[in-house]
Amino acid sequence: MLAPIDAKVIVEAGGEKVVLRLNFAAIARCQAKGIDLFDADSLNDLTTYSTAVLCHCLATQDQPDITEEQAFAVTLGHAKAFTTALFELMAKAVGKAGDENPPQADEGKPTA
Repeated sequence: MLAPIDAKVIVEAGGEKVVLRLNFAAIARCQAKGIDLFDADSLNDLTTYSTAVLCHCLATQDQPDITEEQAFAVTLGHAKAFTTALFELMAKAVGKAGDENPPQADEGKPTA
């Protein structure tokens, strides 16, 4: 049986820990907001606002009370930590999706 995608990482933001989870529910929340996590163009076109929406979609399952304003504070105030966590999360999810295409050692690392 295929294992479902269910990856999580923790972002350290201002002394608080925010769990980002990527699973079917998070993918559906992102899609409903117009963000396709598996389309490079969609991810490359993220604005400051849509990045906060992405953070909110990924954090909602583990922190149901997180607001979009708090997600914005994470993505704007802790952009490097969020970006690093997002790349790690995507690498974990892709690795779990199928052993035939595991992430390579240097994949998923931010360039900036």
